Amino acid sequence: MYSKYFGELLVKVITIFILLAEVLIATLALFALYKIYSSGTLDFARYTFIGSSLVFIILLIGLRIIRDYEGASRIAIYFGVTSLGLLWTSLA
Repeated sequence: MYSKYFGELLVKVITIFILLAEVLIATLALFALYKIYSSGTLDFARYTFIGSSLVFIILLIGLRIIRDYEGASRIAIYFGVTSLGLLWTSLA
């Protein structure tokens, strides 16, 4: 499906990049939970929300390019939740 819009090699590279970014963000989220529990600081939680926002923007742009508007609307909901989390860490 995506190879029609992008090259097959580019789809593989982007998939690997997104997978590595997701693993890094999940690891950062676990570390952020530890920091919140141990010292009460929200710095790493903020970094986690920023990283996940960037991944959601990448996914949103890709879905808009291939004209998958239904998928883009679903990603936009998760982006909104992430933005609220970023707002929460900024205000606290």
